[in-house]
Amino acid sequence: MPQANKGIFYGWYIVITSFLIMFSAFSIVNSLHSLFLVPVTEELGMTRTTFSFVLSVGGLGVAIASPFMGKLLAKRNMKLIMAACVILAGCGFMLYSLAQSAVYFAIVHFLSG
Repeated sequence: MPQANKGIFYGWYIVITSFLIMFSAFSIVNSLHSLFLVPVTEELGMTRTTFSFVLSVGGLGVAIASPFMGKLLAKRNMKLIMAACVILAGCGFMLYSLAQSAVYFAIVHFLSG
């Protein structure tokens, strides 16, 4: 015997909240790149096109890693994996300070992604 509909399934609240969190975080991160465009390109002596390409390489790193990370997070200890990822992301951001060329910057951005 089917149960009566008693409102919206609570899982949809989780989905909507997760979407809003990711939507706001993603838009903030992508909006910040424009703030660093002029200072970074002038300091490193690269064109804005090259810097934009470097950012695209980072997005490619995220696209490649996402399916593997999803499977890994489903099978293993999520707290341990997230702690390791935070440490690795911090190391990646520290490596940005050593970037002297567009190639090095792209490699670091790909790995950080």
